[in-house]
Amino acid sequence: MHCKYKMLNEYNSENMDNMDECTKDVWIPGKWKRNSCAYNSGLLAAYMNPVHGDYRKPRLWETEVDGLQELVGLAYRYPKLRIVHEIKNVPDTSKITSEKRIEVAIHCLVESGLYRDSFIVWALNWLDGSDQSMEELRIMRDEEILAAGGYDIPPGGRRTTPTENIISAAMFLSVKNQAAETIKLLEADRAYEKAACRTATIATREIVEQARERGIYISLDTLIQELCY
Repeated sequence: MHCKYKMLNEYNSENMDNMDECTKDVWIPGKWKRNSCAYNSGLLAAYMNPVHGDYRKPRLWETEVDGLQELVGLAYRYPKLRIVHEIKNVPDTSKITSEKRIEVAIHCLVESGLYRDSFIVWALNWLDGSDQSMEELRIMRDEEILAAGGYDIPPGGRRTTPTENIISAAMFLSVKNQAAETIKLLEADRAYEKAACRTATIATREIVEQARERGIYISLDTLIQELCY
């Protein structure tokens, strides 16, 4: 048996959209479930919540797993998994800003060594605040789209790249900041912040996955600790 970590919602369910389903799909401590995923650390499970469960009131559990693991993104799927102990002090990632999540993604880019120098230069400039204008964001977005295959592919026909996702997250934040300065649209602010948070987290996951495929292993837990806490 190996200890892994799983995030569930406040009802101990993985279902977020349907209350009836939440009550049917409840995890019970000590009871095995089949074909489910867990993370290697509680911090990583909490950090990835925006793109995994997006639970508003998450509960973090230590789990026992059995059988051969299958890598799924940054988590692992197991034939058998059961929750055994709830961790009351869930790592508080709610205070990690989208700017910090973009910073984590950019540092993953730098460590991976997989992306072109011009993007890295822009990304580091964005971090220090010297290159955050919407005009520069649009220029970099166009350059990244062209580098990835251009505009001639129909929408949905080409998967966005991690670098495009980093730029998209930065653009969401830029729009949010503009709205905050003008008409104070709180709901719009929340929507843009959530979009930036999710997009930056997706970029991080994809960078770490691509690096791993090439034999480059990035300690994401260490980066999160160093940059966000």
